[in-house]
Amino acid sequence: MRRKQPSDVFKLLDMSGGRDSCWPFRGELNDKGLPYIQIAGKKHVVYRLTRQLVFDDLRSNDIGRHTCDNGADPTNVRGWVCCNPHHIIPGSTQDNSDDMTSRDRHGLNAHVVRAIRKLLEQGRTHEQIGELYGVSRQAITDIANGTTHGHVT
Repeated sequence: MRRKQPSDVFKLLDMSGGRDSCWPFRGELNDKGLPYIQIAGKKHVVYRLTRQLVFDDLRSNDIGRHTCDNGADPTNVRGWVCCNPHHIIPGSTQDNSDDMTSRDRHGLNAHVVRAIRKLLEQGRTHEQIGELYGVSRQAITDIANGTTHGHVT
């Protein structure tokens, strides 16, 4: 039996839309919304691996930043993450946070956060709102307490 090679990752992607489209990972995502593949006993984040295989430009402390807004997200309702190496760029965690803030791409957009706050004001429970938006009760609690999305007015 042939051992898995790093290039086998491309067999798990839907590349039918061509070079410019998102390439969804067809495997399962972990609880953090990350697509991963295990090769020789080591887990690899798939979009980081594809970027490295094609461009070989990620340093060990770089993360893969999505330019397409179809990146990893624990509240992912799409059920897939883009792994097209042309949609991934190297950067730091701070670069990624800045991207998410500037593009309103941090789990829930400002419009949804405002709607959640309105439901909170109306007395809906955190659990009810979480079920409605497909996020955890804790995500709603964090919005209510201002722990997350504090910049949304």
